Amino acid sequence: METLRFAVRRLNDGAGAPTPLRVTFEEHPASDEAKLRASLDGHRGWFAAEDVTWDVRMQSFYEPLFEPESVDFMMSYICLHWLDTTDVSDGRGNIGLENPRRRGDHRRGGSVPA
Repeated sequence: METLRFAVRRLNDGAGAPTPLRVTFEEHPASDEAKLRASLDGHRGWFAAEDVTWDVRMQSFYEPLFEPESVDFMMSYICLHWLDTTDVSDGRGNIGLENPRRRGDHRRGGSVPA
């Protein structure tokens, strides 16, 4: 949820009002859908305040997930896991992905010194 909150905050910076968004949480069909829904339900207030509607899709990401005409932004937590242990410096002394365990407070925004 922290990554989603960060992305929505950046998207809405200077907008004056939240941008209406629809977020789909895709999970493997063998996973515990009830647990995922319960976890997301715990953030109901934030979703409402940010004008974000959400749904859960229990489907493999190896299949098409959305309509061909849609605009989709995807994020993989598996990739985040690997980035967590990999130097992702941009060559100018900044890392492109904030890592609270490596760099302190992740709520600062923007790149942080490597």
